Amino acid sequence: MKRRLLSFVTGIALTLGALTGCAAGTPAAAGSGQGTQASDKIYRTLDEIKESGTINIGVFSDKNPFGYVDENGAYQGYDVYFAERIGKDLGVKINYVSTEAASRVEYLETGKVDIVLANFTVTDERAEKVDFALPYMNVALGVVSHEDHVIESLDDIAEGEQVIVISGTTAETYLEKNNPEIKLQKFDTYATAKTSFENGTGVAWANDNTEVIAYSLENEGYVVGIPSLGSQDTIAPAVSKGNTTLLDWLNDEIKALGEENFFHADYEATLIDTYGKDYEETLVVEGGGDAAASTGSSSEAAATELDIRIAFINLSGGVGIDYTPEERANDIFAIGEGVRQVYDEILTAAGMGNVAIYTEMGRFMLGPFGSLVTRAIHKKHIYKEYIGVDACAANLMRPAMYGAYHHITVLGKENEPAAGKFDVVGSLCENNDKFAVDRELPAVENGDLLYIHDTGAHGHAMGYNYNGRLRSAELLLKEDGSVQEIRRAETLDDYFVTFDTTEYATALITE
Repeated sequence: MKRRLLSFVTGIALTLGALTGCAAGTPAAAGSGQGTQASDKIYRTLDEIKESGTINIGVFSDKNPFGYVDENGAYQGYDVYFAERIGKDLGVKINYVSTEAASRVEYLETGKVDIVLANFTVTDERAEKVDFALPYMNVALGVVSHEDHVIESLDDIAEGEQVIVISGTTAETYLEKNNPEIKLQKFDTYATAKTSFENGTGVAWANDNTEVIAYSLENEGYVVGIPSLGSQDTIAPAVSKGNTTLLDWLNDEIKALGEENFFHADYEATLIDTYGKDYEETLVVEGGGDAAASTGSSSEAAATELDIRIAFINLSGGVGIDYTPEERANDIFAIGEGVRQVYDEILTAAGMGNVAIYTEMGRFMLGPFGSLVTRAIHKKHIYKEYIGVDACAANLMRPAMYGAYHHITVLGKENEPAAGKFDVVGSLCENNDKFAVDRELPAVENGDLLYIHDTGAHGHAMGYNYNGRLRSAELLLKEDGSVQEIRRAETLDDYFVTFDTTEYATALITE
């Protein structure tokens, strides 16, 4: 918390917002393209990339949920979500190039890719060969082992036992430098390392802690005994050494995306199913984090040297809520006490005890106390199972915008077992009009009522009339069990009422 609050104090404020991201693309080889030669490095400048209309981005193809190819042959994952936004903002198509950990530097040095977005940890050694942009994720090393023989310290590894690593990763470098006595079993790809580990050829697997945590959560019987090994590092995009035009653009892009809370949206769209909400603030870095602030003056220096007085700090996005049944509700009093302690340690100690703290608590106060009730009206059985409902993204836009999770209960079937996985969809002419994707639900029949939870902060208040959809009524459930209508449903008269500025339109409305 200290680092995050300090980043606010130094002027790096996060603002609430979310963007859609098209996590799509097709596997392809890198195009050759004309490049600029600098020393023995080949790269394409920003203008050359724009002129060509295509950018080559190196990503993993086998590291779910960071970079992988799905069953339809499309690239997906946390890094790919970011890559899609880069392509969109540059106005170019993306040519994804599958890369392995050991080939990331090589692909940049030879100009095979313009950018690497492949869980690339920033290290001094790598920075001698490539240029890193601002970071977008925190990372450390971790060690996963079988529950029958949990490795909680490197001292637990007996002589002769082997630890699996992937060539070219920071895990390999760290263990060779700091623990040369440990025998390493090296593999070139994530898939072969995973298979070997599951076959028992190594007593443990050392990798980025994000990856070993994901592995343990998705594979029963494995435990992350060492969640953090060595120093805390960051993950960042990388470009060829000397490619300053592309590097500067990336840094500006990451700072701008931080204003939108883009990487939190990326996390919620691609990582939350694996890690849950608990890891979000630990892993996500917005706007380059402390690295972006390192060139600026601190608030204390600004106050004393520049005669600037800071009136308030906006903690912005406020406090989250427990969207899934497995999550625990946040303790607002514990959070408040933590903020107070850091405030005293940093601001009060710097003579800035009069600075106000603002935050946006709408989600925390209202989110859990509103719900959207919709009726199943269609079913479709093709390569997936679809349930069509009479609500749509015009009633609740968060799932459509960035894949946000809202729990769904089929009323009257709360205790029935799941009958399969379903996509719950609305009726707008947009393929992202979905309330849930591959959601396990009991058998749903037309006429069943679906109760979509936690919509109090983002439901009716963010509603709209796209496709001529009219806003629904709002009902208040009172403590005595009675129900009162507090907002009626919109009518066509409401929809057209603002067209009454001309005689012709008024006649049409009347008719």
